[in-house]
Amino acid sequence: IMIPNFVLYIKKEPLLQAVKDAVLLKQPDLLDHAAHAYKGVLNHFAAERALNVAYLLEKKGKNGDMSGVDVLWEELVDLSDELAISLKEAA
Repeated sequence: IMIPNFVLYIKKEPLLQAVKDAVLLKQPDLLDHAAHAYKGVLNHFAAERALNVAYLLEKKGKNGDMSGVDVLWEELVDLSDELAISLKEAA
């Protein structure tokens, strides 16, 4: 797959939207599953910082702890945007 397609995928990733929905709706079970799945996407790009944030979100969801997830969500979006820019520049 060509890199520009990956850039679009990262920016429009439905799993990232699922993480957002879980954060907005304060649903820890959904957050656990969505963050875990998004980690799988990020793993393909060795995006360690974004992976770590997704892991923290997953862990919070697993523990039913929704405190601070808004800040982590914003960080995940920023890191995902940085990844998309890096991939686009590499194309």
